[in-house]
Amino acid sequence: MKKPKVIAKGIVREARKHFPKPTDKLVRTSKEVLKRSQETAALWSAPVPHDSGKESSKSQEKERVQRHIPLDLFGSTYTDEERSTILLTEHAYLLEAHLETLREQESERWETVFAEAERLRETPQAALVGGIDGTSDATIEDEQKLTPQELTTLYLGRRDSKRDGARRLLVVSPSYPAPGNEYGGGFLHRRIKHYQKSGVAVDMLKLSRNEMRGFYSFDGVNVLVSNGLEGSLLVEQGEYDAVAVHFPSAFEWTWLRKHAKDNRFFFFIHGFEARRWVREIHNLTSFSAANASILATFDRQRFWRDVLAEPYGPEKFIFVSEHARANTLEDMHVQMPNARSAVISNVIDTDLFTFQEKPAEQRFKVLWVRSAGNMNYGADLAVKTVQLLQKREIFKDLEFRIIGDGRLFGQFKEALGGLDNVQIEQRFATQEEIAVLHKDYGIFLVPSRLDTQGVSRDEAMASGLVPVTNRVSAIPEFVDDSCAIMADPEDAQGLADGIERLASDAALFQQMSKAAAARVRSQTAPEHTIAKELSVMNLVDQEVTRS
Repeated sequence: MKKPKVIAKGIVREARKHFPKPTDKLVRTSKEVLKRSQETAALWSAPVPHDSGKESSKSQEKERVQRHIPLDLFGSTYTDEERSTILLTEHAYLLEAHLETLREQESERWETVFAEAERLRETPQAALVGGIDGTSDATIEDEQKLTPQELTTLYLGRRDSKRDGARRLLVVSPSYPAPGNEYGGGFLHRRIKHYQKSGVAVDMLKLSRNEMRGFYSFDGVNVLVSNGLEGSLLVEQGEYDAVAVHFPSAFEWTWLRKHAKDNRFFFFIHGFEARRWVREIHNLTSFSAANASILATFDRQRFWRDVLAEPYGPEKFIFVSEHARANTLEDMHVQMPNARSAVISNVIDTDLFTFQEKPAEQRFKVLWVRSAGNMNYGADLAVKTVQLLQKREIFKDLEFRIIGDGRLFGQFKEALGGLDNVQIEQRFATQEEIAVLHKDYGIFLVPSRLDTQGVSRDEAMASGLVPVTNRVSAIPEFVDDSCAIMADPEDAQGLADGIERLASDAALFQQMSKAAAARVRSQTAPEHTIAKELSVMNLVDQEVTRS
C-alpha cells in the first residue's frame, strides 16, 4: 500500500491536469476556510505575555491553553484514515498553489530590487565607518558618503597583510556582535576566533535589510555591514576559498546566488530558519499570529525548494544536530542527499569555559542565564520550579541568581522578586562574564521547550555546572542521565525534584559535575567541531598558492 505522502504527490500531479493555474483567489479561499475552522475550535484565547519589566495582572497567571486541534473537530462522519487522507492531499494541493503564487510574486519583487541596486551602484550613500586594523576595537566613529563599490574596496583594502597566502573564508550572517551590542551572535564570534587561531583568514559579512551600511572591527574581526549590493560585490571580488552562510534565508541567497558557480558555498542551519510553524505553537497567542507564522513557513518552504533546485547550489548543508537535520527535511518538504549534508554542532569554547572541580557547597547555588524572549526558553517553567522548591525544607539552603532579558522576563520579578535567596538582574551578560559566573555556581537551571542544541547549557556544563533541563527536541543528543537532570516535557515538578536531589547528595553532585564537563569536551569542544568544519570546507591547510 502506498504511503499517504506518495498518494498526495500523485493527486497533486493529477489535479494540475484538471485545475486552472493557482490564483490569489484560491489562496485567499483556503486561508478563509482554515481561519473559520480554527476560530470555531476556539483554541487561540491565550493570555497576554508578560512584558519585560512590567507587572501583570493575576488573570494572566492562568495556564496557557493547549493549541493542538483534535482531529474529531474535522468531522464526525469520517474515519481516521479518511481524515488523514483528506488533510494530506488537500494540504498538498493548496501548498503547491500557494508556493507557486509566492514564487511569482517574489520574482517580480526582486527584479525591482535589482534594478534599483544597479541604479545606485555608483551613487554615494551614507555609511558608518569605524576603525579596522585587524586588532583594534575602535567603535563606529564617522559617517561618510560612499558608493557600494567604494565601501567594498575600502573594506578589502583594510585586510591584515600578515594573512596573505592563508586560506580565506567569508562568513555571512544577519547578526554579529558590535561595540555596544556585544550579546547577539556571540557563539558565531567564538567560532571565527577559532578559525583565525587555526590560521584561516576570515572576513565577516553582516547582511542586514535595515542596518546602515558600513564596517567596524570587533575583537580582531573585520565586519562589513551591507544591505545587499556590497555583499554581492564582496563575494565577487574577495577571492574566497569558501563562503559560510549562517541562518540562510531568501534575502541572503538572492544577493549571493549569482556567484554560486564560481564560489564554494556552505549553509549552516541552526534551526529556526528551516522550521515549521507548529514546532513553536507555544509562542502563538492569537489566530493572527498563527496565520503570520504559517505564511512565514510557506516562504521558508519555497526558499529551501528553490535552493535545492539550484544547479550550482551550496556544496554542503551543515546542521547543529541530527534533530535539526531530520526536522528540516520534514518541515520544509525537501529531500537532501546524505553526501550534501553533515552534522557538526556549535563549538563550545573550552578555553573560555574552563573546568575546575566544584566544591560540594556549590550544589546549593543555582544559576539561570538566558534570554526570556519567547516560550522556547522556559522562563515560566523556571519560575514554577522555584515556587515548587519554596514549599520544601531544602529551599532555605538554596541560593538562586537569575540574569537575562526579554519580553517574558517580568515573570521572574513578579513571582520571585520578594524572596531573600533569589537575586534577579534584568540585563544581558557577555560570554566572558558568564564564564566568571560559572565559577561560583554548581547547578544550571535551563528548562526548554525547543532546542536544536543548547549552547548556553553546554557552556555551563563545560564549566562543571550540572544542567537541570527537559527531555525535549535535540537535548538528549547532548546530555544523558549521567551528566544532567532531564525532566519530562513541561514538568516543573521534575525540575524541582532534580535540584533537590542534587542539593541533598554531595557525592552525586560532584560526580555529575565532572561528567558534564567531560561530555562537552568529548563532543562539542573545538577539536570535535572547528576541526570538522574546516575539513568539510577544505580549509585545513594554512598556506595556499594563488594563481
